[in-house]
Amino acid sequence: MSFRWLRQWMGITDITQTPRSRLRISIPLVSVQFLPALTAFQIQNPDIELDIDCDNRRVKLVEEGYDVVIRTGNVEDESLASCELGSFRLFIVGTPDYLARHGRPQCPSDLANHAIVQYRMPHNGQLMQWPLLLEEGEQPPQLAPRVVCNSNEARLHSALEGLGLTCMSEFSVRDALQAGKLEAVLEPYTQSRHTFRLVWAESSAARPELQTFTKFVSTMMTKGTTHAPDTPQT
Repeated sequence: MSFRWLRQWMGITDITQTPRSRLRISIPLVSVQFLPALTAFQIQNPDIELDIDCDNRRVKLVEEGYDVVIRTGNVEDESLASCELGSFRLFIVGTPDYLARHGRPQCPSDLANHAIVQYRMPHNGQLMQWPLLLEEGEQPPQLAPRVVCNSNEARLHSALEGLGLTCMSEFSVRDALQAGKLEAVLEPYTQSRHTFRLVWAESSAARPELQTFTKFVSTMMTKGTTHAPDTPQT
C-alpha cells in the first residue's frame, strides 16, 4: 500500500524523498478506522516507509518480520510490548424486514429461533462466540447458522440482504444503522467493551522509527480521531 497518491492529492510536493527506514505493519482487513493515523504519520515522517499488510489472521510478529501490529485482546507474550488504543462494543443487527417477518429477540435464548450469519475466525477456524451478558448459570443460546463466512464484508452483505442476524463491531455497522438499513437488537445484553492494542517486539523498542510511530499513532487514536476495530487476538 503506497501513500504517494495521498500526498499528491494533498498538494505535498516533496514526494521524491527516499525513505531512510521502513516499518512493516499488520492491521485488520477492515482498516478504514486506522488509515487517518497511518496517513498522517507518513505525511509528517516521509523518511519512514510504511509497508502495510491487511490481514485478520493471528500473525507471528517476530517470526514473520513484522515491526508492529494492531489487534484486539490482551498480550500474554512477555517478549512483546503493547499500548491500548481504545475500545469498542459489538451489536447484534438485522434488517427491518427480517425483524418484521421473524420478530425481535427479547432475550439471548430467543436467538436459538433465528437464522444466524456467523463468522469463522481465520486464525483458528472456530465460530465466533457472541459476547452476550447472561444471568448467572444461564447457558449461551445454540446458534443455528444460515451463512458462515470469514470476512466482515460478506457478513455485512448477508445481513443487509435479510439472511439473518449477525454480530459485528460498532464501526462496521454504524453507517447501516444510521441509514435505517439495519436495526440493533438485544442491546442490554451486548454492553461489554473490547480493547484493541498496538503491539511490537520488546527487543525492537529502542528503534527511533518505531518509537516515533507508536507514540504518534497511540496519541492520535486515544484522542478519539479514529474508531475502534473488530479483530482477532494476536
